[in-house]
Amino acid sequence: MTTINSVERSPAESRVTPIAPVWHTIVLVAIYLSIAVAGVLLQRQATSGPGPVVRRPPAIPIYFTLIGAEWAILFFVWRPAANRGVTLRTLIGGRWKSARDVLVDVGLAVGFLVVVQAGGFLIRHWLGRGPKGFALPLPHGVLESLIWVGGSVSAGFCEEIIFRGYLQRQILALTRNPALAVIAQALVFGVGHAYQGWKAVVRIAFDGFVAGLLVIWRRSLRPGILAHVSVDIIGGLWFR
Repeated sequence: MTTINSVERSPAESRVTPIAPVWHTIVLVAIYLSIAVAGVLLQRQATSGPGPVVRRPPAIPIYFTLIGAEWAILFFVWRPAANRGVTLRTLIGGRWKSARDVLVDVGLAVGFLVVVQAGGFLIRHWLGRGPKGFALPLPHGVLESLIWVGGSVSAGFCEEIIFRGYLQRQILALTRNPALAVIAQALVFGVGHAYQGWKAVVRIAFDGFVAGLLVIWRRSLRPGILAHVSVDIIGGLWFR
């Protein structure tokens, strides 16, 4: 049976082992469920007002708060793994050994973007566009744009390790069910973006599902990280 694994393994290894205690994974899921609840409240607040909000919130403090939160959760995820001898490089899936490796991952990232954009278009067509929810302030000016780019790199790196590097692997190790591992991490990933509305949750969960499948095939987070970073950078700088 094909197994999901985002780390490099020798042919003799046939079982994915847990990289953290069960309680640790439960706490991580609870963190994202709490974020989802807060997101729903923000989404309702954004759609229940008498009219559009005129005053733009200060962007830079929000950006740095999100960056700090992402790295705090990544440290929470990495710490028990490190205690069991699992490095960040192992979670990511080794390293590039040649220019060909780089080109392959770039090509896979482009293919991933095509698939998720097409899927997102179909999901929006089927479900329609939901009410506009709470959204991050898009960057204005050079300084905010530079911080946005840095935040996009941070989000792509941290979230792919958290969801596809840790959570997917951990669920697989605990359940021995590859399909459940991919679906579960995608659902948590989508729910963590509940502040954008439930229809966006469906679309983002689809993105996470495709990213999980890519990890199965490539056994590396690198294409997903490249695609994730690209989407966030383009989404902020192009649509502002």
